[in-house]
Amino acid sequence: MLGVGSHDIDVAINRMTGYQFGLQMKDYLELPGTPEKYGLTSKAGGLHKIEANPEKSKHLETVTTKIFGLDIDLVNLRKETYTEDSRNPQMEFGTPEEDALRRDATVNAMFYNLGTSEIEDFTGRGFDDMARKIIRTPLDPYQTFKDDPLRVLRLIRFASRLSYTIDDATKESMKNRDIKEALRVKISRERVGIELEKMLKGPDPRGALACIEEFGLYDTIFTNPTQKSIECDNDLVKNWQTATDQLDHLIHGDVEQTESLGSTLVQNREEQYLAWISCALIPHARTQAPPPKKGRPVPYAALVVREGIKAPNKVCDLITASVTNLDEIREMAQRKPQKLERDALGMAIRRWGPIWRAQTLFTVLFEICDDPDKTDGMHLLLTLELKRPLTMHSNHGPIHEVHTTCDESGSVGSV
Repeated sequence: MLGVGSHDIDVAINRMTGYQFGLQMKDYLELPGTPEKYGLTSKAGGLHKIEANPEKSKHLETVTTKIFGLDIDLVNLRKETYTEDSRNPQMEFGTPEEDALRRDATVNAMFYNLGTSEIEDFTGRGFDDMARKIIRTPLDPYQTFKDDPLRVLRLIRFASRLSYTIDDATKESMKNRDIKEALRVKISRERVGIELEKMLKGPDPRGALACIEEFGLYDTIFTNPTQKSIECDNDLVKNWQTATDQLDHLIHGDVEQTESLGSTLVQNREEQYLAWISCALIPHARTQAPPPKKGRPVPYAALVVREGIKAPNKVCDLITASVTNLDEIREMAQRKPQKLERDALGMAIRRWGPIWRAQTLFTVLFEICDDPDKTDGMHLLLTLELKRPLTMHSNHGPIHEVHTTCDESGSVGSV
């Protein structure tokens, strides 16, 4: 309906579980002549069953496989019934209507009927909400989020990806203290991290972070669950949205100088993602973690990334280095150009390593949060200085003009 292709297909089955269906489909595809009949050049992928985990609001068993290069999820249509003494639902086979009403958003609850090739809107509001670009839950939003708090993050992701507006009643439930506590306690941090990564790799990371701030979800998402919650620096939080606006402008802006800086510090989509995750952690740049019982101390922001959203090591290493080297990069950026020795700068870049550009950007964003009034041009200094040509001299006079460079390994050289 959006005209956008998808490689991730959910197949809803009405008479058996996804695993039972997957086994029968696998047997069918292994019959002589069947793969050729459907143009399959190789066998279907193996079946991977993801068990239900009601304690973590994962109520449904899911089976995944791969066919025609597509990731396929097989799951049965279901309805959910609750007992008075438990919030964990009992799963039963359901009708398409019952299944649609239990989904997270009306626009995400429509089915494509494989038999009739028609789109079916069993909530009765999916088509209308899509036309109006509205995100809302099929049933009462509070109960929908109570059943599965991860839906709060999924709706933020849908809204930012589609440029849709979340309706007011749904917003209020997303801000509810009980829902935020359920999201913090019941949902695994891996699932939180996956949703956040999808937001920050989507088309509108700034919009997603704006929703997180508006709904008061920052401390729920960006926290270290292994320790007592620690509050962010209020001054950094106050100006955080300014930093997200500036980063968005840095990446997508049309001002010549901004484009020059953006292309230096953010050179590909992966670096864009690292820039946004760095921006997300700025409010914790000065947060002090309790000293560890053993081993080297780790910045609290890095603990949030490692334990709170279960990010991969390269992200944890980036945040650790960014916080550790923050003061040195700030000091170097604030030197007057004539006092910024090129050899000192080159050796500093070598110390910062191959992710020096991302650390520099972290410092720029920190400066914006720390004092927005003084960042009209000062924070550009270091990057512009890196690009300034330098004439080297010997005892016999000038030799040639050179540019200091740093390759991906962190080695410093000259051209």
